[in-house]
Amino acid sequence: MLKNIILMELYRALKQKSTWVILVILFITTFTFSFFLLGFNISALFGISQDTMEEAATMDVNAALDKFFKEGGLAQVAAAYERSTNSDSYEEDIEIVGQGMYYDSTACDVFRYNVSTMNELMFLAIFAGLFFGSDYAFGMARNYTLINDKRWKGLAGKAIAMGAYVLIMHIWIWIISAFASTCWAKTFELGITPRFLLYFIASYFLIFAFALIVAAATVICRSRSAGITFGVLFSMGTVSYLVQFADMYLKYKNDNIPQDFSLSHMMITMNLVELRFDSGAWIYTRAFLCAAIYSAAAGFISYLLVKRRDIS
Repeated sequence: MLKNIILMELYRALKQKSTWVILVILFITTFTFSFFLLGFNISALFGISQDTMEEAATMDVNAALDKFFKEGGLAQVAAAYERSTNSDSYEEDIEIVGQGMYYDSTACDVFRYNVSTMNELMFLAIFAGLFFGSDYAFGMARNYTLINDKRWKGLAGKAIAMGAYVLIMHIWIWIISAFASTCWAKTFELGITPRFLLYFIASYFLIFAFALIVAAATVICRSRSAGITFGVLFSMGTVSYLVQFADMYLKYKNDNIPQDFSLSHMMITMNLVELRFDSGAWIYTRAFLCAAIYSAAAGFISYLLVKRRDIS
């Protein structure tokens, strides 16, 4: 019976227009951001020094952008703008398409940069909210009379179908990253190594755990819009601000807490940001533990609610 339920949920996912619309929009946004990483000549446009560019190339995307705005300085941007408006000669020298921050990166490197931006999480939040919330929006749960005595099968079928979609989306981002590398990278190189495969698996489980959290929020609220809103805010880092306040409060109340301690290390988003190909064993262990704990908690809470509630 579980096999039939899984096939039913997969078929329903394939028939949803949102399934394909999300993949198309994900292609556009990921491809555009990949151009910004590989082929957008920030150095020439904003007047940032080559030393700053080379140092930024060793950083993650968020840290590199932060460095540009702090050290590159708004003054440099303003000066570049002033030169471009007052002299025609400067306009001829500036070429937007050229060597980006990560011009020398492999396709797998570009994939990691795209994953760390949380773009995938945001679109996955929309899909998860729509997919799990359809029961409440259209009253589809009334049609599941065959599994009323074992409702966990219906929930498990949705979760497995969701896991398949997450895998497709994860592979899709890698394909987009590889395609972007052929267009704008210095040389096209896949860069597939055992470390990349480990990263791919770890990041997949973290993102799948995120999808289950959004599903749990949808089940708790019985609303697609509530689940989508929660997931989008989560992917945008809104929850991390609350975690930062919690860190400050704990360190204020207890002087014995190390300064480098942070609850953010237990967050899915922070693990995705910190996870790299060359990360140590503890970073990967922490990522898998977070994925397992969040997945189990989200699944258990969803199961309890589905089991206790009347079908409506």
